Amino acid sequence: MTSPDAHAARHDARIMPFDGIVNFRDFGGLRTRDGGVTRHGLLFRSDSLGDVTPADLARLAELRVETLFDLRGDWERKKKPNLVPGDRPRQIVHGFLPQETFDMVAAINAGRWGRREAYENMLLQYRRLAMDHLEAFRRLFDDLFAHDFESALLIHCTSGKDRTGIAAAALQIAVDVEPEDIMADYALSNRHRRHVSYFDDQADPEAISEMLAARPEFLDSAFAAACERFGSLARYIEDGMGITPERRRRLRAVLVAS
Repeated sequence: MTSPDAHAARHDARIMPFDGIVNFRDFGGLRTRDGGVTRHGLLFRSDSLGDVTPADLARLAELRVETLFDLRGDWERKKKPNLVPGDRPRQIVHGFLPQETFDMVAAINAGRWGRREAYENMLLQYRRLAMDHLEAFRRLFDDLFAHDFESALLIHCTSGKDRTGIAAAALQIAVDVEPEDIMADYALSNRHRRHVSYFDDQADPEAISEMLAARPEFLDSAFAAACERFGSLARYIEDGMGITPERRRRLRAVLVAS
């Protein structure tokens, strides 16, 4: 059995360093239930590209990243636009920001929430995230599956944790990634994140940390909501997100090595 430290190190090695992009990692290197492993160099995830450097853009070109799927809402994109010149990489926006996000930030900034309240509301936030934005995820996956996979794709939001985390988990479920690896990939965002500028100086640091955390319980809360409504995660990604059995077969053929 792999030790917990070795397991964490294996996933941590999938993080790729950039000057101005944080939480950038490859979809590759994840184990599937049938003994396969996801291929490297085809699908990536990260936080925003609002601080990219020329060296970062050159690195993205080396990785053959030609399409970005931006899951941020209008306000976020205006506040910190991606610094991507021209039309390469091509940017496709499927943005949304759950309204509750502003309410949560306001409660923390007003001093009404400490760590416990932030934790409990993040559990609720993930249920809403999984259930209330299915149309946005369906549009994302419609565009993703229109891609020929001859070049690489990058999915990102502001932190690369919540919206990107749900999208990545759906794709991992679609190709039968081991549940342990799905959760480990999600949890990497705990060790690779930057501060976001939504919070006031007087806000409780523990509450902020909780809202920015990638706790397994949060993703489990989303999965529980999905199963309550759809009966299983397989039905959730098919009926809720449009990842049909045919799309699953195609994705496995592209992304999974035996």
